[in-house]
Amino acid sequence: MTSKASQISFRYRSRDSVTGVTRETARRVAEVLGVDETQAIHQALRELATKVLPQYQRDDGPLTTRAEAFGSLEPDRDRICGKGICLKQMVQWWSEPTAGDIVWCHFTDGVRARPKPRPALVLVVFDDDAPQFTVKVVYGTSQRTTELHRGEFCIARLQNSAAFQAAGLSYDTKFDLKQTVDLPYNSDWFSVPPAAPHGQVPRLGILHASLMRPLEAAFSAATE
Repeated sequence: MTSKASQISFRYRSRDSVTGVTRETARRVAEVLGVDETQAIHQALRELATKVLPQYQRDDGPLTTRAEAFGSLEPDRDRICGKGICLKQMVQWWSEPTAGDIVWCHFTDGVRARPKPRPALVLVVFDDDAPQFTVKVVYGTSQRTTELHRGEFCIARLQNSAAFQAAGLSYDTKFDLKQTVDLPYNSDWFSVPPAAPHGQVPRLGILHASLMRPLEAAFSAATE
């Protein structure tokens, strides 16, 4: 039960403005949504929370630049099986993504069987074995984003708010085009992100069109 002390008095505005709404507007919204006013308020606050609050923790920083350190891309199932049920029997193949999608990826670090997830950008989608897809991804990091090196570009909230919002990121994030890897687009390597902004799929957002030039410049620098 919720105590009275945990409740607040909600006051509607006398007229609609950028900082509030009238009760009539709230009623109309609730009617369109098919819910009561209280639920409409909760849904609005939930959408706002998803938009302005971090939905995941910062990552641990850039990964090694040594490609050989990635090791095998086959998950160590002896370490990630438990209770008599092996993850191999529960692998889920996700529906086809699109190049430019930003996804929630357990980008291989050559150390952990299931690395901590972080944003990754899909560069290429391979459909040779459709409906089981393979993707070429580049990982993102929210650490040291003001220090850009050759082959890197950044999606920053203050520099490009529209691109930041479209990407579905919680922190300024840079991507290192010197480190790409091909991964099966399944639940071994990709999972549903916190708050599931696009439903039960690994997608966080998309790469905004305004970032195509920075991406191309970083790719050119990485492949020189």
